[in-house]
Amino acid sequence: MELKLKITGVSFFLLCLVSCQTDRSKEKQPKVAFDVPEHLSKRPTTYFIIRPGDTNNDRKDDNTELSEKGFDQAAFWGDYFSDKELDMFFTSTETYAFQTIIPIVHPYKGQVKNLEEDLSFDRDFWQKTYGKRSVIVNSDSLNLKLTNQILQFKKYNPEQLKNNKYVLKLDIDEQRNIKDTLINF
Repeated sequence: MELKLKITGVSFFLLCLVSCQTDRSKEKQPKVAFDVPEHLSKRPTTYFIIRPGDTNNDRKDDNTELSEKGFDQAAFWGDYFSDKELDMFFTSTETYAFQTIIPIVHPYKGQVKNLEEDLSFDRDFWQKTYGKRSVIVNSDSLNLKLTNQILQFKKYNPEQLKNNKYVLKLDIDEQRNIKDTLINF
């Protein structure tokens, strides 16, 4: 009888323990803070965020060009994005950043838009890019800033972007839920 009571007690305790655990699959997913632009229907939006290719200079200025390795990296990105059905292309104003995006944009015959120095994820940027698949070529620090702004919390840090070839991919669904992926090559 005592053994039966102990087993029942332990079983009851385990049942309570299991039922009190939170379902991690229901954790709150980040969501874009801005509404769908009024004149548009609900549709997905994707941002592919990468860094410019390598240069030979440690001190980069606006006229610094890609190194041979940097041109190889740009060619890699051109191949990688060739089948992604892209709509918009953004880059910082430095020569090496523009040289990085040329192989990406070439197959699409798209127009490259220059990013402001202090690019941020605001309502205006959301409305311009809503429903599009965009590539953004910018420095690691600005890539982190933009990604963390979209996610609305500091998820990524410089340590995670040590690899020269990475893509921070942000998929935003029709309900504005954000799924982020860091891909290192």
